[in-house]
Amino acid sequence: GGASEMHSLARTQMQKLLTWIERSELEDFDLSTSTEFKESDDGRKHLSMAKLLLGVYETLLEYELMCTKGSQNSAHDRPQKIFDKMQELSDILRENTKGSKGRKGASYVEETFFSFRFSARSLSITGKEGSAASQGTVNDSLVWSIPFMSMVIQTCTKQISQLRTESLSPELRKELFQNCCLHVAPLLVRQFFANSESKRCLPMTISAGKKANAMLPKPLSLMALKSLEAYIQFACSRFTKEQIGQTATELAKELRLGLGEGGCADDRSVDAGTKSVDCKISACIKLFQTLFENLLREDDSSQCACVMEVLISLQGVLSCDELGDHLEWTKQACMENGCDVESGTGIVKALVTSYLQMTAGDREMEAARSLASDVLRIAFEEDEENPVEESVHPEHKIVCEENLATVIVVVNELTKLCCEDVEWILAYVDASARPDIHENDEVSDLPENIAAVRSSNRVEDEALCRLSRLVDIMLQLSKCYRIELSSIEVIISGLARVYRSAEYTARRILTHKTKPRKTFITLVQKIGGVLNEEMYQLLMRYANHDTKQMVRQKIQKEAKLLPNLVYHVERLEAHLIKVQKEHGKKLDLMRNFKRSVSRDFKIDHAELLNELNKDEDKENDAGKGKKKRGKGNGKKKRGKGNGKK
Repeated sequence: GGASEMHSLARTQMQKLLTWIERSELEDFDLSTSTEFKESDDGRKHLSMAKLLLGVYETLLEYELMCTKGSQNSAHDRPQKIFDKMQELSDILRENTKGSKGRKGASYVEETFFSFRFSARSLSITGKEGSAASQGTVNDSLVWSIPFMSMVIQTCTKQISQLRTESLSPELRKELFQNCCLHVAPLLVRQFFANSESKRCLPMTISAGKKANAMLPKPLSLMALKSLEAYIQFACSRFTKEQIGQTATELAKELRLGLGEGGCADDRSVDAGTKSVDCKISACIKLFQTLFENLLREDDSSQCACVMEVLISLQGVLSCDELGDHLEWTKQACMENGCDVESGTGIVKALVTSYLQMTAGDREMEAARSLASDVLRIAFEEDEENPVEESVHPEHKIVCEENLATVIVVVNELTKLCCEDVEWILAYVDASARPDIHENDEVSDLPENIAAVRSSNRVEDEALCRLSRLVDIMLQLSKCYRIELSSIEVIISGLARVYRSAEYTARRILTHKTKPRKTFITLVQKIGGVLNEEMYQLLMRYANHDTKQMVRQKIQKEAKLLPNLVYHVERLEAHLIKVQKEHGKKLDLMRNFKRSVSRDFKIDHAELLNELNKDEDKENDAGKGKKKRGKGNGKKKRGKGNGKK
């Protein structure tokens, strides 16, 4: 009896609060379109009030939709009024808060009090055929409300963002898996297809300060895909492989309904005959690949990029044995569809990342080197001996002049990750080494210790060979001439990372007083004999790059990029000299290292800025010079001098 009385009292109080909030206006809380949220006592007070009121609106809206009977008044009047007030307050917060750089909404961290049950219930309003899921008045009134569905989809993304940095207990992890993976994520797929078919978009908002491309209507289908991308990335990073397999099964059901029977006839019986988790995930990946192909035919690059990010997350869970077919599909997409996408940056980056992700180990290095070679074929220095018509035959069609910068960025990111792997592997070898093996002959002659040393040497050789392949990749990129300044800066940062790893390998030889292995000597000879010269040439091209409009930005970047690279080059050479001294004259590691004038070359920034200022003065004086000379002041001033007398 006591529990029911408390429950009845709580519902009574909620109804009173609903009635009061419904009748009140924002002005009653000292909030309006002119309210400012600056760093002051009043500003902080207004911001606290606005956030508190926004939480109240969200709580009451969820209560109204989840706990009421759905009466006529509740269905049409009250939820809509609460939602309108909440939207008005959100717009005020977004417009009137500014960060340190003046961006609107930058200092307002959007949070949400909505539960995952509310998100799932709201998304399920849309039925499998894109219409209302039931004939209830609440569903009928909200299923076609574009602002409401937009708010729900954005809420899903906020909910996942709030969980990224939190530690999850086993109970919370289980609850999140049920709500996020088995309910919300499949419903986001349904929302994508429903809104894509009806072409539903947010209304276009035009304001004086916005650019033309910012005024385009935002499709709800794209918002649903972006939210789905966040959910899949979260699931693949927090849940077990078996749970991800269950999620893939639920996603596949909605994908088959959305794609239609003709689009997935080969996959209809997958669930019935599938037993392994890899097969479930692989079947879901194939459906997403079909969706990608459909979107590509519609020239929708933004949605294609989102689908590729989902594919990257799911492919990262699969075992290497299951990646074969997906690798061939990605290769084909890179070869056939790369140049057909006009707004290419996002989709090109996702395609190349997926391609490199599935070619693990040595195949990954070979794929990256192949892409770097294609970049070089297009960005080589054109001369009489190397005409364009005979040289440009890239293996991957995705590598074209429009996509060079994006491919260089992805390959450079892979290079940095592989350098970290090399250093981690060598550190692991050092940590597992037995220092007593070299000191006691009886211990070192034991079969198990001999096997351990051979195993460590083999791992070390593989790590050094991997670093040598990274040198080959950066060598290809360093030879590129016809590329943008930003791409040169990306290559310079990648070179600095490779030289840093090479310096680490030389330093550990000195630390552990070991004899340099043949793979290390080969690596050093390749760096000194080939990469050094191309690196210095790249620095000269960067220093002489014609960028008058970006000169100040270039000066700031050069102050960090070039000294960092030169520092690691000099550190490598210093360690090599010490290694060479310790092991005698027979080991000539510095034979191919030649000091270049490029290392000491530095732009005279003051002189460069003076020259630019002179050019600007000449342009400014071009229209005013005649009037000034017409006054005759110049000749009179020169006539006062006593030089001629």
